[in-house]
Amino acid sequence: SSTLEKQLHALKRHRNVGDVRGRGLMFGVELVTDKDSKTPLEIEKVERIVRKCKENGLMIRNLENVITFVPVLSMSNKEVKTMVRIFKKAVHNILDRKC
Repeated sequence: SSTLEKQLHALKRHRNVGDVRGRGLMFGVELVTDKDSKTPLEIEKVERIVRKCKENGLMIRNLENVITFVPVLSMSNKEVKTMVRIFKKAVHNILDRKC
């Protein structure tokens, strides 16, 4: 839990992460267009991030603009880091690229 918490809270530095909340092993990453106003990220972009994660083997879901993480209890630290890496890569691919 501590590794997952640290890894996810490090995402707060990203310009589109409004908040990271969690209890136990359940976490939510709130995606926003603006950190100050907390304007929710467009659902189409959130769903594209979820699809990109699934394409890369990470099963997550969204509740509107919040991505939920509920890993299995037996997940290793290496698997946690892989999970967060896949998510970060999807966020970068969808939100950071200039198209």
